[in-house]
Amino acid sequence: DNLSNYKAAPCYKLICSDVDDEIIAEPGSLKTGLATSLELGDVELVQPSNPREYAISEATSAAPPPHPPHVPQPTEQLTEEVIVHFAASLRYVARRAKALE
Repeated sequence: DNLSNYKAAPCYKLICSDVDDEIIAEPGSLKTGLATSLELGDVELVQPSNPREYAISEATSAAPPPHPPHVPQPTEQLTEEVIVHFAASLRYVARRAKALE
């Protein structure tokens, strides 16, 4: 668990990541842990399972469901449902871009 060490370091910080990293999976990365901690106040790194409609769209390489959950105002915290939809949308865009290569 490097999250607490990272947050406690008294210096400016910048996180970079390799989208093609084959060693550290995205749910276990420092970047994901920090984002989860800051946005949801959750320090336990547990990857929720995809809701059924998202799992189906990813398995078939289709677009995520078109009806996103309630989008919070800038002053509101993000919900897990919004993050799931956003992550699924990013993975879909990545798959489409990779298919064009």
